[in-house]
Formats: sequence, C-alpha cells, structure tokens
Amino acid sequence: MTYPKVLRRDMPIAICAEIEWRAVNPKSFDDVNLDIDNGADGGTSSSVAAEFEIEITLTKRRPASWGPKVERLRINEHQLTEDAFVPKTYRVTLERGEFRSREDLSRLSASEMPLWADRFALRLLFDKSPYPPRQEWKQPEGMPDANKVWEWKEFCGRRFPRA
Repeated sequence: MTYPKVLRRDMPIAICAEIEWRAVNPKSFDDVNLDIDNGADGGTSSSVAAEFEIEITLTKRRPASWGPKVERLRINEHQLTEDAFVPKTYRVTLERGEFRSREDLSRLSASEMPLWADRFALRLLFDKSPYPPRQEWKQPEGMPDANKVWEWKEFCGRRFPRA
C-alpha cells in the first residue's frame, strides 16, 4: 500500500514522500476490532486492538496530490542519505481508548488539557520511530536536531468530535 508522509512542524518541509508498507504477517490483522461506538471514557483506560510487524519503505516519490509545487522543494533525497530509503521493519501496537497527541502533551499535562483540545480514539505505538534516525539525515543540525523526529514513536488518529 502507498500513502504520503509529510514532515512539517512550523518549519520548512523536510520530507514529503510516499511510503510503501506491507504487513509482515497479514493474519495478525484478522481479529482487529476498531469499534469506537462507545465513545471516549475520559482517558482512564486503553486496550490493545492489535500487535503486528510492518515493513515500511520511504520512497523518493512526491505525492501527486501536492501538485507541481512539491517538485520545486529540496526535500527527501536532498535531506536524507540513501539508507533512509531502505525498507525497515517495525513492531507496532494499535490501541483503542482516548488519547491526546504527543504535540499537545508536550505542552500540557492530561489534567491541564482544555476541553476543546483534540482527543483521538486510536494510537499507534512503534518500537522505534518510523522517521529516519539522525545518522540518515545529511545535515541533522538545525531542524532535525531541534525536533528529534527519530524519537517520535507514538501517533494518534480517528479524532473524536469536540466537546
């Protein structure tokens, strides 16, 4: 499967590429239950919906949905070494519950979070970051070192309606 991956956080774009991924063991998805009809429970509990291994390949291809403007950007292979584009295997846990984004939690504790802040029903926990490690950046000084994206291992999705 192919999906776009964009790294941009109040900064110039460094990565805007399609990724290819495949399940190492597709049967590990057979019993996944992503039902969230019961809604959020206030963040007091979470449950494991699935544990699996995936292989992810960051490509040099820029997402067509971004149009011709993305072709002018010095991204992907201009920012990363060839090792960044080699397939890598990850152990991933998919959890159901109520989660706050890593970004929000870096600024406020869960108890200080305003009611209007985004809440998410799903969280992916990677054993290691799906972003290229520091040694795979051509010039890690600056934005890469400031943001340490190679430490990002937790990602939320499926936003709950706002309160």
